[in-house]
Amino acid sequence: MDDPAETLNLALLEVLRDRVAEAGAAPGVDFDAWVLELLQGYRLLRGTGRITAGEQRLILEVMRGLETRHGPPRDQVPAQPQRYIASYPRSGNTMTLGMLKALTPVLTTSDMRDSKLCTMPALERPGFPALRLAKTHQVPAWRPENRYLFVFRDPRDLLPSLAYMTLKAGEHAFTERHQMVEFIAFLHERYVFGSWLDFARAALALQGHENVAIEQYDALDGDWRALARVAAFLGLDVTETRLRAAFADRGRTLEKMRDKPRWGLDGAAPPGSLYEAWMAARGGSSWRETLDEAAKEALKSRGYTPALIALGYAEDDSW
Repeated sequence: MDDPAETLNLALLEVLRDRVAEAGAAPGVDFDAWVLELLQGYRLLRGTGRITAGEQRLILEVMRGLETRHGPPRDQVPAQPQRYIASYPRSGNTMTLGMLKALTPVLTTSDMRDSKLCTMPALERPGFPALRLAKTHQVPAWRPENRYLFVFRDPRDLLPSLAYMTLKAGEHAFTERHQMVEFIAFLHERYVFGSWLDFARAALALQGHENVAIEQYDALDGDWRALARVAAFLGLDVTETRLRAAFADRGRTLEKMRDKPRWGLDGAAPPGSLYEAWMAARGGSSWRETLDEAAKEALKSRGYTPALIALGYAEDDSW
């Protein structure tokens, strides 16, 4: 039996392909709208599950039509400065991105498996009506023309959150409070994104540049003015009314994430595990309840205190 979702997706893509093929060659408002429709539609396709071979074929046909009929040759389009939103995992990157998407169309490479969709020559054209962001959990290479937004969260509070997400992903089996020491070692020695400390040191080394901004998770989750600072830094001209509305609706992104077990937001912590205190205090600070003395000493011995002080999470090493 045919999958109704796939049948609908294929029909929509066929219509878009035909519209692009029959249109004139000059880019303009309609062209921009079609590109956004393709990119946003591709994101919706991902939400239905895997991309089928038929869907992928039609997506590539539309891309080819946009490139050859409407997009200027790449060597005629000056490269635009890149904007990065970077954070260590579980630090508010996705929440911040969700609020930005409520303010303006946003294209990110992390939204799409095929990053070619975000690097088509047509999208390099100045004035294209979408904010292009590279979402990353690593500190990008420095280039003075780029903009770098770093979103930070107290590592002591994100540790149980990250531990639970990676537990759900099958990357380890740590569930007891005393095993947090082992999880910290796992992050430093085997985690794909490395440790929070490595990320913090690399980001703080760039802090003095004017094209670098640092925002805190707690501020972004607690005051619309933090979102206003982010919008201004990224070059968005947005009214206070829209900023307040996007901030007020920030929980919608988290609700969507709760439907995907891989994010570890399902609230199904094993009874008696180290995750119970964290889940009970979710949205607040719970590191004093979730980290035992051995875990605190492990962080101190690895050199976390100077970075905690630099970011305002501690005053000295007596934490």
